Amino acid sequence: MGVGMVMNGSRIDGAVSEKSKEGGALKIALNEGGFVAIEESSFTGCVCKNMSEGGKGGGIYLDCSSNGEAFQLSSISFSGCSATVGKNMFVKSSSLVNSVNTERFAFDCSGFKEDGNAFVGEDGIYGEMDLRVFLVSLKCVVVSVSTDGHDTLGCGSDEFPCYSIVHSLLHLSS
Repeated sequence: MGVGMVMNGSRIDGAVSEKSKEGGALKIALNEGGFVAIEESSFTGCVCKNMSEGGKGGGIYLDCSSNGEAFQLSSISFSGCSATVGKNMFVKSSSLVNSVNTERFAFDCSGFKEDGNAFVGEDGIYGEMDLRVFLVSLKCVVVSVSTDGHDTLGCGSDEFPCYSIVHSLLHLSS
């Protein structure tokens, strides 16, 4: 049987992970049957300092590869956090497509519009990628395409354009 954790109304300031390469403030590994809920909490100046080994998740490192749907993050904020990969949050999952969505990530990440390293995830299918592609929704049938874009799952918005017209047409037909 797994263990649960609820964190509500907390403020974590200046948490530093010196030796661990995962999680400046929190390292969470969800096991079978476990769950975590973080609500109305803030992470400020949290640092995953083990940069030589590729520190991941300045604020939060979440490993949900064994239990990809048993978490809820709502009304949380990040400011001044840092890590080599995922300066605010890093999520390891067996399937980012199934784990990362606006229901489980119910907080505003739009303040990090220009920062592709703010929220990063990794799975066995896509490798490391910007999690925001799963958190933006297309509100119209216009799909953005750019030579700077990438043909990935979730592309097509102005913020995350697709690279090819063919790939963008898949969004219109699905």
